[in-house]
Amino acid sequence: WIAAIAVMVCAHPAPARQRTPSKVVEYAPHVRIDWPDRRVEVDGEVVLRDGMLELFACSPHTREHESIAVVHAKPESVFEALGLLGLTPGHPVKYDDVADRWIPPSGETVRIDVRWTVASRTHTADIGTWMQSIATGKPVPPDVWRFAGSTRTKEGTFLADADGTVICVVDFASALIAMSELKTADNDALWVRARTDAIPPIGTPVTLLFSAVDPVVLELHVGLDGAISLDGKTLSMKRIVDRVRRFQTDHRSTRVTIRHHARTQRHIVERIADGLRRAVRPGTAVDTIEEPGEVDHSPQRTRSTIVPPA
Repeated sequence: WIAAIAVMVCAHPAPARQRTPSKVVEYAPHVRIDWPDRRVEVDGEVVLRDGMLELFACSPHTREHESIAVVHAKPESVFEALGLLGLTPGHPVKYDDVADRWIPPSGETVRIDVRWTVASRTHTADIGTWMQSIATGKPVPPDVWRFAGSTRTKEGTFLADADGTVICVVDFASALIAMSELKTADNDALWVRARTDAIPPIGTPVTLLFSAVDPVVLELHVGLDGAISLDGKTLSMKRIVDRVRRFQTDHRSTRVTIRHHARTQRHIVERIADGLRRAVRPGTAVDTIEEPGEVDHSPQRTRSTIVPPA
């Protein structure tokens, strides 16, 4: 387990395909992983209800004067938990000396909600509804958050741990979660403020919910002879169907991809795809991707079909 975590931290994690636990489990202090919903839960509390913002959430004793919430978990633990869900980090904002320009943050899209309880009633809201644009008065949209992943110093320090930059609404080179567009941190150009009427009282315990947006992909390969392989093993169609159904039991949001050689006969690929469409849940996308052969250098071609509701 420790070795697996070390690999996940050192390398950018790929979408998980292995069978995962079907419950919420404690991963680190104040960090839990909800495997069925592909979600990471992080404990925190409200520390600010009014004023200009540079972050939505920070670590304790760092940037509470410009953050709505403090999270009690180490940012590196949140990074590792998101990686275990199969999310791939990108990078925070950085400067390109050659092109003489700033490069916006990158990384997989993450949905972030906040959950809290008042008078025995539990509420959940997108974190953007706790903020509003100064220019328009509108909330921050939900699709702007990127798993930037922060960065490390040469000595190995995880910078988000040092700076407390957990969820940032302006550009920080140490951001764990960043916005998809460049947003300067200059005081005169701050663009968002806390929406006081939407935020519960200071000191209210909250749980931040980091959810994977993209579906988990199960990838199959079809050879020239029509043999189907999964994770390098050739399996019968019956066993493939069993694996797909088990895969969908483990994950709420899934996609099935069938990669095949350019010279594989089309009717074979379609027969396999049809069999899988009958096996998967309604709403599941089944893609067929034609890969070029050794001589054919044309780009791959993709056909996608989403199984409609019954």
